[in-house]
Amino acid sequence: MIDVEGIDRPSIVIWCDYASIDQDDPELQKRGIESLVSYAARSDLVLTPVQDEQEAIEAFTTAKHPADLVNYGERAWCRLETYIFMCLSEMLMRPIHYYGFGKVITPPNLSIFSCCMSQNLAPQWCLKRLTSDTTDVDLIEQYSQSAQVNAQDPGSGHGEQTKETTSNSTIDVIVSNASNHDKVGMTSKSGRWVSSKTFTTNTSEMNGGDKSAARGVSYTESQLPSSGKLTVKKDLAVIQEMEQKLSAAYVLFAIMSQCTLVRIIAAEETQEEMKQDNVPAEDSWRSKKSEPAKESQTRLAFTLRGKQVRARDLIKLSGNLKRMPFLPQLAVLDLSRNLIGPTNHGDLEDFLQFANSMLPQLHTLKLSENPTMGSQGIGELVDYIEDSTSLRNLELRLCDIGGEGMKKLANMKTPSTLEVLDVSFNRIGIKYVLKFIKDNRACQLLYNSNKMTPAEFQQARVSESVSL
Repeated sequence: MIDVEGIDRPSIVIWCDYASIDQDDPELQKRGIESLVSYAARSDLVLTPVQDEQEAIEAFTTAKHPADLVNYGERAWCRLETYIFMCLSEMLMRPIHYYGFGKVITPPNLSIFSCCMSQNLAPQWCLKRLTSDTTDVDLIEQYSQSAQVNAQDPGSGHGEQTKETTSNSTIDVIVSNASNHDKVGMTSKSGRWVSSKTFTTNTSEMNGGDKSAARGVSYTESQLPSSGKLTVKKDLAVIQEMEQKLSAAYVLFAIMSQCTLVRIIAAEETQEEMKQDNVPAEDSWRSKKSEPAKESQTRLAFTLRGKQVRARDLIKLSGNLKRMPFLPQLAVLDLSRNLIGPTNHGDLEDFLQFANSMLPQLHTLKLSENPTMGSQGIGELVDYIEDSTSLRNLELRLCDIGGEGMKKLANMKTPSTLEVLDVSFNRIGIKYVLKFIKDNRACQLLYNSNKMTPAEFQQARVSESVSL
């Protein structure tokens, strides 16, 4: 890693997780568990060796997340180490340097022709990054630097920039004999330890655009530490407590980061619109006072995909969004791959009421892969759908919706604006699917793979989380 990444050797301190945590002395065990946070906060990089077995090699070849690794990625305590490191890295505004080191069946940088011959190739040692290489903080920093450059050189603009991907599907892979790759740097203007890779992107990419992949830390329910394997069942309570404490802080950080990023983008887009209307920036305030406000044509996306958002966190989301000037421009809200579902406190219902009253341009709501939603959550969602005057697309894939939930959707008064309702990969049967189709000719219902048992649903949810 030091040679490949060009890291300054004297600056490296290595902590080997070998002795683990004391299992006999309760006090030492408690202190050992608490020390995980301290070690994670002090670590710039985590490197996980991958077992030299066929199953592990195959999993590592296709792995995109630490939870995809055989053995290590399946165990709850190991997941907790990774989880703490990844969440703290993003919250401390550091790159999330998590790597696996092991063998892959086919080096990903071979030609298409060579890949077809993969069965004749021996596995090769590979250093592979298993986390997103971009966070919202990276994009905020880049956008600010870009704005400074544009201020100094008005002729330069986002339209002339080079377009590169910033999605979570971008995985850094370094085969042992590779020579051309990004080097990890140790300094930056902000003092963060950052990769020397330049995240150049256009405005639509920074705002999420049509990208479905999350930036930074991303977890589905099945990838969380509390969903991992345990030898001692009573350890689950300890893991859940640490996971929930860190999750609460991380979700708030994710909300505030996304608010900041989208606000910057909205301001930039407004300036671009004024330029097209030939309104000098220094005169924009006069125009706003002397003329009726012109509605911005910019439509923005806000994404918290895979950010561990629970129903109780929605009050934090609405509270922060209320203070944002871009609300009238918000068109896409992505809350997929989270843990949103019904509660006794009506958190989901309250948020949906907020969305109807405060998000007049919201045309796409993504709630897929919220497995705690269920049929009861659909009951709270129906009122929102019926009252909406702007919703065109609603995504509810893999939400554990049963026949009762589909019955509620089929019997609701569907608004004329709704064009697509996606309920694929649920357990809804066919009876109320047919009723919905019959009664709502103008709305396309997507319902593939719906006759699923609970076991089939669980397997589909895991597969979907890995492949998307």
